[in-house]
Amino acid sequence: MRSFRLLIAHVVTNQSTMAAKLRALMLTSQEKSQYEALGYAVVDPGLSMTEIDAAAKDVIPLFRPETSPADTSGSVVAFRDASRVQDAWTVSNAVKRVATSPALLRILQELYQREPFAFQTLNFRVGSQQKVHSDTIHFNAMPSGFMCGVWVALEDIDMENGPVVYYPGSNRLPEVTLRDVIGRKEDEPSPTTRATAQFRGKPIDP
Repeated sequence: MRSFRLLIAHVVTNQSTMAAKLRALMLTSQEKSQYEALGYAVVDPGLSMTEIDAAAKDVIPLFRPETSPADTSGSVVAFRDASRVQDAWTVSNAVKRVATSPALLRILQELYQREPFAFQTLNFRVGSQQKVHSDTIHFNAMPSGFMCGVWVALEDIDMENGPVVYYPGSNRLPEVTLRDVIGRKEDEPSPTTRATAQFRGKPIDP
């Protein structure tokens, strides 16, 4: 059973452009095995810092002021408020280039043996501070098991400014969908609670 899995993009800045491009197109057998077993891999997205900075520059003006309500009109992007912007790729070529990085698409094709495509971008001003969750309850592939989240930091990340959190091996937990949740009694443990009660992984903070 393959539930939600994650690629964490690590931009390499200390090697030649050609070397970076060649490395980004390859996964070692160890990386492939880790992805299958633990559900995540740290990969080189084959992007330059110039491309990363351009995406960050385009996104910043899209955030709403702290005192303004969320914009759900779709007149600018699908959704935006003070902390997140959905589908900035529709108005920013720089964000689109990050989301459709040839290296990332090539890696996904190698891992899933299917032609991948990006269907949504989410940009956060700061770490979302959401509780640990699985995105498959919100959107998924048909058949299931073929959706992958790709996390790309647009600034230097450490433990103090909102790193992504992932539980290694949680990709092997039972997949939870809205169908599993709807109709559940208020005092009944959720499918997620029952599944994680049997799971003893530790989160990663790369």
